[in-house]
Amino acid sequence: MLAIQLRSPFNLDLTDVPLRILGPEELLIKVGASGVCGTDFHIFSGEARSKYPVIPGHEFSGTVIDTGAAVENIKQGDKVAVDPNITCGKCYYCRRGEVNFCENLTALGVDLDGGFADCCIV
Repeated sequence: MLAIQLRSPFNLDLTDVPLRILGPEELLIKVGASGVCGTDFHIFSGEARSKYPVIPGHEFSGTVIDTGAAVENIKQGDKVAVDPNITCGKCYYCRRGEVNFCENLTALGVDLDGGFADCCIV
């Protein structure tokens, strides 16, 4: 799959990246649109935390092209907008419903590959 990969601050490559195997609770999204915001610039410049190498893009939408075996209520062809935030559900804040403060937050396009690619697993 064609993707923009950030290898280190200010070091972007347009490259062909293999897709990993889809997990049972995951979706494969054909990216239709991906926004660029200030956070992306801060990640690009090394001013915001990120795990390198990473495919940036945490604001994106697209079409479901495959679903994991355990996925219910979402099917191939569905149009989706992606919430890039992956919370733990177990920390103090998650248990209180304040998931935006999750102590173990990870995010697509920051810690995991995001939407600046042909496809993304979410």
